Amino acid sequence: ILESDKPIFKENTVLDFWGYGERFGIVPINKYKGYWAGGKSVPINSTIKNENHKSYLLELFKNWPKEIKKVILLSNEENIKYVEVFDHQPMQRWHKNNVCLIGDAAHAALPTSGQGACQAIEDAWYFASILAESQNTEQAFNEYNNIRLDKTTKIIMAGRQLAQAIFNEDEAFCEQRNELAKKMDYKKATENIAELWA
Repeated sequence: ILESDKPIFKENTVLDFWGYGERFGIVPINKYKGYWAGGKSVPINSTIKNENHKSYLLELFKNWPKEIKKVILLSNEENIKYVEVFDHQPMQRWHKNNVCLIGDAAHAALPTSGQGACQAIEDAWYFASILAESQNTEQAFNEYNNIRLDKTTKIIMAGRQLAQAIFNEDEAFCEQRNELAKKMDYKKATENIAELWA
């Protein structure tokens, strides 16, 4: 998170930069405040978590657009957090005995899906609605599981597929990905995403 007494951002435009196995996003909230994230594909148990985050990011993104260096430099070290991101294979059954999972506990998706909180809210609504109408907990858990499984599985897989494209380290693949992104019909893509989420 980046906050300043002086204006930092000129407009509320989200910036999303893709590299070879790396990504950087900047989201202004207003002229004085915004948040950002720099991502890199790394092996599990990478030693990056032990680095000075600010110095590491400045080195990692030194040849990227100037907006990236600016937000890193203006951010306080204590506001730069190292976060490991994982998803898991879709589970077919989210309950056992009297325990039932909802949200990311049942269907953790990568942040590239942008649907973690949204799907948890949908889960809660369906879960509460079904439980209110049911006399049998096991039956209610099964009904909830069956209603939500297909949609959340599609979201997990779509987020994973996007992450595999964004964080791909093969230069030829990334060049082709970038050319396709330039030619994409974003109106149609938005409609397709909305259809998937709905």
